[in-house]
This record gives sequence, structure tokens and C-alpha cells, in this order.
Amino acid sequence: MIRPGLNHRSDRIRAGEGPPRPRAHFLHIAAEAVKVLALLALGVSTPKPRGRP
Repeated sequence: MIRPGLNHRSDRIRAGEGPPRPRAHFLHIAAEAVKVLALLALGVSTPKPRGRP
């Protein structure tokens, strides 16, 4: 959803154009931050094993 637009922009930059930074860039950063926070929350909330049964 986000990355194809960013990939298109990077292709334009490699072709020598200088397009402005899209809003998708900031959306991508926000999505990655949410992902990291969710992974941290899941890792902290997962119960630890208690020895061998």
C-alpha cells in the first residue's frame, strides 16, 4: 500500500527528477513506529515459561 508509491518516487529520483517528498513517506515512518511499538507490547505481555513441566 505505502511502499509502491515510495518505490515509484525512488525510480523518478534515479532518473534525474527531483519530485517533492510525498505524504506516503511520513505514513511509512508512522506505520513502522506503530509496528515496533506493537511488537514491544506483545513481547512484554507474553508470559514467560516456568521451568519444565
